[in-house]
Amino acid sequence: MWDADDRRDGGVKPRASNSAAARVKSSARTPSVIGKGMRRKASIVAVVLSLVACAASLSVWVISHRRCDVFWVYRLGPHLSGRGTGEVGLYDDNTWSLKVSRGAVAIGYFDHRLSPRPAVRAYAGSQQGWHHAASKPYDLYDWINYPAVQALGFKYGLCVYKLGTFTFGRELIVPLWVLVLVFAAPPIGLVARRFVTLPQQRREAGCCPRCGYDLRATPRRCPECGSVNAAPELPSGSSAGLEDLSS
Repeated sequence: MWDADDRRDGGVKPRASNSAAARVKSSARTPSVIGKGMRRKASIVAVVLSLVACAASLSVWVISHRRCDVFWVYRLGPHLSGRGTGEVGLYDDNTWSLKVSRGAVAIGYFDHRLSPRPAVRAYAGSQQGWHHAASKPYDLYDWINYPAVQALGFKYGLCVYKLGTFTFGRELIVPLWVLVLVFAAPPIGLVARRFVTLPQQRREAGCCPRCGYDLRATPRRCPECGSVNAAPELPSGSSAGLEDLSS
């Protein structure tokens, strides 16, 4: 029954509790809405970065058929190496290299035994640090003369040469088309979801495949975007998943 305060207000129940409940409901949904927006922004950033990396890989692939680029860092100093070559012992220097040529990229390291002549060691000491050189393109796969793994354009193994001084190294060669496919996967997946998967999910849930509007009341025409026969009629109450498909 109404109390005296209700009668003084003209018999109208105050709606402060309803508004408070609405505020609580709104605040309860805020974290999920923020999380969804953050995930969407993160996916957009990831797709943009993938597109940039894919374009860069394509550019490198084209350039690699015109010239070979070699980047390496050289360090002089005795160290123990040569495992797997039969020449385990002290080596005089170490080189890490990145080579790009003829549609492939090779990453590896090399250990050398230098001549004991002072002039040779003095020159080697002056060459320490980062370097870059360009030359005519050549086949990177020929450098690995003791391959351990070789399939689908990949190659990994030992590089062993005895040219006066002993040179030992390991290299991994990866074809550039693999990098292009890897970086192109996120944009392709986003396009497929936007134009194939998402419209189909919206249609099955009774929503407009173009804008995601709920079409249970008007199944033959979307009042939001005007699409005709956008979704089939669904039984009343089948509203599961409509909120997620509207975006």
